[in-house]
Amino acid sequence: LVPVVDAHGHFAGLLGGERLMHHLLPRHLTMIRGLTRMGYLRESTEELRERLESLGHRTIGEVMDTHVKTVHPDTPLIEAHRILAGTQFVVPVIERDSKKLLGAISFFTILALLRGEDGWTDRLNNGTAPPESSL
Repeated sequence: LVPVVDAHGHFAGLLGGERLMHHLLPRHLTMIRGLTRMGYLRESTEELRERLESLGHRTIGEVMDTHVKTVHPDTPLIEAHRILAGTQFVVPVIERDSKKLLGAISFFTILALLRGEDGWTDRLNNGTAPPESSL
């Protein structure tokens, strides 16, 4: 799961395995109610491989998910928790005015905080949580 920013560092969306898998489905299945009526589909590995190869010719902007819920540094942590409890695996943290990506909160961030891992409370409170543990 990778956050995507534009040339100015503004958050643009997320690119992840789930989104790539969506693009591997036959186009007619991604239309309204298509996924509920796919019992007739018989597809070869080669057809799936061809769609995967065609993704290599598309831009990240064409494939990424732009309908992502975000939070701001002053958003209560419970709001990020609520979003994570839904269907989103990572919650990007962006500046309110500039929309610049500052980091992200995941299940692992909240778990580390709840477990009282060394320095996490202070780091989250003062905005110095290490980037590698944010995603």
